[in-house]
Formats: sequence, C-alpha cells, structure tokens
Amino acid sequence: MNCLFLISDEGSGHTVRQSCIANELIRRGANVVFQCKDPVHFAKKVLDSRIKIHERFNLIRLIKQKEGVNIDETYKFFNDYIKKSKEWINNNVKSTVFQNTDLIVTDIVEESGIIAKKLNKPVIAITHFTWHWLLKELDPKFTEIAEYLEDCLSGITRFLFPPFSKHSERFPNATPINLIVRKPRSRPIVRKELKVQDDEIMVLFSGGLTSVWNEAFSLLNGIKNKEIFLFSNRYMGSQKIKIVDNPFNLHDYINASDLVVSRGGFGTISETLAFGVRHLILLEKNHPEAIENARLLKSANRAIVKSLKDFLSDPYGIIEECLETRLELSQMECNGHLQAIDKIYELYNSTKVLFP
Repeated sequence: MNCLFLISDEGSGHTVRQSCIANELIRRGANVVFQCKDPVHFAKKVLDSRIKIHERFNLIRLIKQKEGVNIDETYKFFNDYIKKSKEWINNNVKSTVFQNTDLIVTDIVEESGIIAKKLNKPVIAITHFTWHWLLKELDPKFTEIAEYLEDCLSGITRFLFPPFSKHSERFPNATPINLIVRKPRSRPIVRKELKVQDDEIMVLFSGGLTSVWNEAFSLLNGIKNKEIFLFSNRYMGSQKIKIVDNPFNLHDYINASDLVVSRGGFGTISETLAFGVRHLILLEKNHPEAIENARLLKSANRAIVKSLKDFLSDPYGIIEECLETRLELSQMECNGHLQAIDKIYELYNSTKVLFP
C-alpha cells in the first residue's frame, strides 16, 4: 500500500501526530510519502528515515501576533486563495507523487477531498478541527473561503476525530479515536537530566512564540521549591528560567512536569491528557481553535483557564492556585495512531473495488 500524507504547514503538532501513524505504517510494510513545507526540518527528526518527504507547501497558514491571530494580515495572506487552491489542486493531480498513491491521509488539507475525486482514490482525514470551521469563526471576511473549503471536505471518504475535537458530530462519516501522542521517556530520567530534585515542582512553559512569554518571565524571578522551564532556545531573559532547547522531545518534558503552561495548542493538550499532567491554558484573543480547546477542557475539569492579563497580574498566585486545584488527572488512552491504522487498512481494503 502506498500512502501519501498531506500535512498542514501550521505548527509542529500536526507533524507529530501524523508521524506516529506514518512510522507505524512503515513498520508494517507500507510505503509512505510525507508532503509538507514549513516543518520539513522538524519532520526529518520525527519521521522514520525510510519515509520520503515531498517538500511542498500545503496552502494554509495563520499570521500570529502576541494575542493570537492577526486577522488583517491573515486575510491579506489569503488574497486570491480560491484561485491559488484550484491551481494547487490541478498541479498536484498531475504529480507522480499523487498518481502513484493508493490512499491519501491528511490532518487536514481540505483540498485533498477534491483531489481524491479527481484521482478516484480514497482519502482519510485524521484531525481535531477543520480549517473551514476555524476561518468562519475567525472573521466573516473568510466566509467565501470557508464555504469553498467545506465543499472540498465533501470528497473526504472518512474522518477520524480524537477526544476534544471541534464539532465532529456534523460529519456523518466520522469515527472517534483515542489520543495520538508519542511515548515519552521515563519521568525520573528526564527530571534527573534537568537537575530537578524530587521535592521540587517543575513548571514548563510550552508552545507558541517566545515573545509571548517574555513579559511573564520578567515577573518570575524564581519560586521556592519550583523550577521554571521554558521550552525554547531563543529566550535570553532571567537566568532563573531554565531553557529546554530540544524541540523534538517536548513530550518527554511535558511528562516530567508537575504543571504545564501553554496557549492551548492541541499537541500540548493531547500530551497533558495522555500523561495526566496539570495544565494551565493562558487564553489568547482571535484564536478560535485555542478558545474552543480551552472551553472544552475547562468544562471537563481537565485544565485551568486564565487570561494572559490575569496571569501577568499575579503569576505566583496563579501557579500556586493551579497546583492546588482539584483536576481530573487520570491518564487518557493514547493508542489513537493504532486505531487510525486499522481504519486506514479497512478503508484501503474496502475501496479496492470502488477505487481500482
């Protein structure tokens, strides 16, 4: 079986989750091609060396700023999107990479639905949201693009949604699966590497642009019996903040933490849920996905949600509050990649007649 993965060029979390599936498919004897552009350097670190990487941009990117998505700049970036999308579809349909594939997997590149129809091939989407939903939520300016992308979705054969996905019930061909995360190294081993003592609390700031955290760290000069770590190699602030500079092993450091502070990305969410780690989400404006993630987790008592402004007004107090708040911290099942592979083979075998 020849599988082509189409990966959104928006954050490393998309690549991480799909790499769990792709690596297992390789181990089972499938041929796999990964198509992405921005996270190619990251993909090379997390993918099995036998996976071929087709370096090509997959169209969608959000322009970020301190308080979430910059709507005006993102809208400019989407200028003539539909025209460019149709050109992208036509070019890919002619590509030997697409011609030689048996099944397309996406995390989600909506246009894969149109390509699947044109090439008469099945496509399976393994995702926690759709771009058409996010763009509609972001601003009415994106209505035309959102409606176009919704039309594209109609060609996707099957959807698989992990826990806390956004409005998966609206897709009649949707199937729930468990979380998809990488298996971390031993918590004690990682804490020893970071020189965190047994009686110390490890607080990890994870994800997002480093500039978002600068103001917060200027207020954090160290807390008794607590070690503060920033997952970045770019921050040059207080020496009290210890830098974790290996972006390929974030899951190890989340597993080793007592509290993770993030802006609510789904990758960080998945790992805190899978490893049973306390999570503080600092809510940002103009980011529908993060806002919905925070709402869903708060309603399930799986995370504490605060505004960045509130955190900056009392970082010590909020950290203490998070450590004392009773949360649901049971570890959630994280074999979603294996469930996805079962569905991929099921789809592949059932559609051999429909998609000869």
